[in-house]
Amino acid sequence: MFRNIFSLFVGIFSAIAVTVVVALTFPIDNGTEITERLSGTQIDYFFIALFSGFGDTFAFFWPNIIEALAGVAISVALIPPVVMVGIMLAQGDLTALMGSVTRVCVNVLGILIDVVLVVLLLHLFSRVKAD
Repeated sequence: MFRNIFSLFVGIFSAIAVTVVVALTFPIDNGTEITERLSGTQIDYFFIALFSGFGDTFAFFWPNIIEALAGVAISVALIPPVVMVGIMLAQGDLTALMGSVTRVCVNVLGILIDVVLVVLLLHLFSRVKAD
């Protein structure tokens, strides 16, 4: 578990570092895409993470589902707000940075809640099936 948590944080901080370097190298204008990412509500991001976590966990435990679904789930739920953290860090916009960090935390929390729920449900169904 600790190795997975460590991997998650290394991945997030690596993506932020790469984004900061790219944002400092190539000036990024706060256009419509960035504005849209910042204008979404926390509940929107939470549900995206929740459903992504469901797909990810289900793919892990279900034998005939493509394992690449996990990568898609993570990229949909985590990469956009992580990239926004890097861009806002490079631009020095502390207000938008805090909003982006909050979105990353909400997404990680949503994925973790969903993973726990799906694992508990799969465990419950396996016990019912065995009885």
